[in-house]
Amino acid sequence: MQRRRAFTLIELLVSVSIITILAGMSVPAAMHALQAARAANCASNHRQIVLGALLCAEDHGTYMVRSRHYYDAEGKEKIWTYALAPYLGDQDVFLCPAQGPDEVEAVYSEDWQGRDLLNIGINRNLETYQGQKDKWLPPEEPSWPLCEFDGPSRTWIFADSYCGKRGFQTRLDMQVDGQSSFSTRHYGRVQFAFLDGHVDAFDVELLTDEDGFTVADNAAGISWFPTAHPPEWIVPDPRP
Repeated sequence: MQRRRAFTLIELLVSVSIITILAGMSVPAAMHALQAARAANCASNHRQIVLGALLCAEDHGTYMVRSRHYYDAEGKEKIWTYALAPYLGDQDVFLCPAQGPDEVEAVYSEDWQGRDLLNIGINRNLETYQGQKDKWLPPEEPSWPLCEFDGPSRTWIFADSYCGKRGFQTRLDMQVDGQSSFSTRHYGRVQFAFLDGHVDAFDVELLTDEDGFTVADNAAGISWFPTAHPPEWIVPDPRP
């Protein structure tokens, strides 16, 4: 009988080295593929949400959903997820699969069917008087009707948000990865759902100033307001 030849120590070390190198090459590729899959899943969530919002608008005089001021049978205030619940069959669409470790804070008690995690936010600046970033429509007034939006293909309504207390909304002039602002969990890109129903992603540098605060006149060319005007255009406040 022939004796089977064993590995020498050198051959064993070489084999281990090759396996280590291959593993080192494959793990980053696998992680990148995983992150890409999560981003695609998140984009699908955005698409479902904006389509639900458009259906909801058609059922309510074409007025777009607001960030809050909805109430259940007990009079408890709810947020926009409550209004869209009848149009979406899966509650997981409100939570991106790529949420970070700091994006697990409860969003007050204004949740949808008891869910307290949310990291897709609504553009609250759509609830302002035209051109005025801090002149909010009062709670009793509806939002803007679809026919009055100027440039729906560049006006966003939902985006990746940081889930820290106010992750249900995103407002202008807020620092990214912070309360009421964008999240950069997708390799520094922010995913948006626009009023015409399409979804797109942009590098965060195109959306912010040098200090990381969101700006209206951004390089990405997306609009924060129901009407598109130069940043310096301001209308008089119609309220007394």
